[in-house]
Amino acid sequence: MSGLRQRPVRLILLLVVTLALSACNSPRPQPTPIPTQIGQATPTPGDLPTFAPLVTATARLISGPATMLPATATPPPIPTTAPAITATSVRIAPTVTPPPPTRPPATATSLPPTSKPLPATATPLPPATNTPVPPATNTPVPSTDTPIIITDTPIEPTRTPLPSATPMPEFSGLITGQRNDTNLYQANADGSNLKVIADVADPLNSLAPQFPRWSPDGSSIVFLAKIRDGSTGIYLIKRDGTGLRQIVSDQRPELQRGPGGVALGWPVWSPDGNQVAFTASYINGDSLVAALNLTRNTIRLVAAWKPNSSEDYAPVAEEWSPDGSLMALEMRSRRLTIVRARDGGGDTTFGSGWVGGWGPDGRIYFSQLQDGKSRWQSLVYSADSGGNSEPFAKGTLTGWLPRWSSDGKHIYASHGATGPYVVADADGSHIRRFDTAGLWDVDWR
Repeated sequence: MSGLRQRPVRLILLLVVTLALSACNSPRPQPTPIPTQIGQATPTPGDLPTFAPLVTATARLISGPATMLPATATPPPIPTTAPAITATSVRIAPTVTPPPPTRPPATATSLPPTSKPLPATATPLPPATNTPVPPATNTPVPSTDTPIIITDTPIEPTRTPLPSATPMPEFSGLITGQRNDTNLYQANADGSNLKVIADVADPLNSLAPQFPRWSPDGSSIVFLAKIRDGSTGIYLIKRDGTGLRQIVSDQRPELQRGPGGVALGWPVWSPDGNQVAFTASYINGDSLVAALNLTRNTIRLVAAWKPNSSEDYAPVAEEWSPDGSLMALEMRSRRLTIVRARDGGGDTTFGSGWVGGWGPDGRIYFSQLQDGKSRWQSLVYSADSGGNSEPFAKGTLTGWLPRWSSDGKHIYASHGATGPYVVADADGSHIRRFDTAGLWDVDWR
């Protein structure tokens, strides 16, 4: 009886083995691809592999009761839960790559994973072409040109010195003049470095040098000397004190005009430096202006006057215009006039007072007496060649015998018999006093 019971079991086992061998020899179905993107279709039961019934049947054989079935019996239908089991076995197949983790939707600030990160703001800048840029902001920044210094302290602008009564270091050049002795002096324009050019007492037996004037090129000085015997002469000396010589004597034949002596005065240079003009006054009252040609050593007459009751005949000073065509004359009566330098003609009156010097603007400068004032407080005027005059700088400058520095930058005038002087800029501004070390008859080079 037990043998009969075991026969069906053997038949069933033989059938299972036969079916299993048949399944192994058939082509292996390919696994259904797993969706890799969201939204792809999920496998359906019809897509399951063909060997799922074998697995299910085996499971029933093992867990179910021992029921005898005919050898040709048809396998029971597949339960509806089998697709889940089969799907699970497919998902764990080792040949399938799991899908990447789901990312949130991209926004405007998202970057692709493969993008190159942007440089951080703290990344140091590459070195400059010439020199590295220093980190500090208050240090000099290198440049290919002039370095620029950035500081926290503001840079003070250059300030113009205020007017002062002390010597001003801005005065350049030299001055020459005299004191109440027999020496001829030279100093810096501010009165410093005073030194004696020459003592004219011994070689000339002179009382004092007067009216020194620089030559246009600054190499020589011409001056008047009064000799103890009463004679006068005009002399020339080099700026270093050498080469002293007389160029005009009051005994020259060209200057003799009847009985009595002659007194020379006020030597001035022509603009080209080739001539020296001077005045001559005679005992009989005659007077004249003459000019010495230094190259030829000849004297020519510019103009001559006879005495008259108004004393308007005798020139006491003359000044040559910058172009050499005119002379400004100061008469004994203080009348000021302009004449032609070649022949003394013209005679154009331009004021009353003391003649000074010609300016770089082609005008003649002079001092005119003010009521109740001394000549040292005279008002400085200027006039053109036509005789039209006006106060200089609206009447702000006073002084006697106004003259210009040779560079045309300053105008100066005397405020006393032995100084001091006042000086102003070319436009009349920045008026101040300066000491000339006691010199007077000053000429500024």
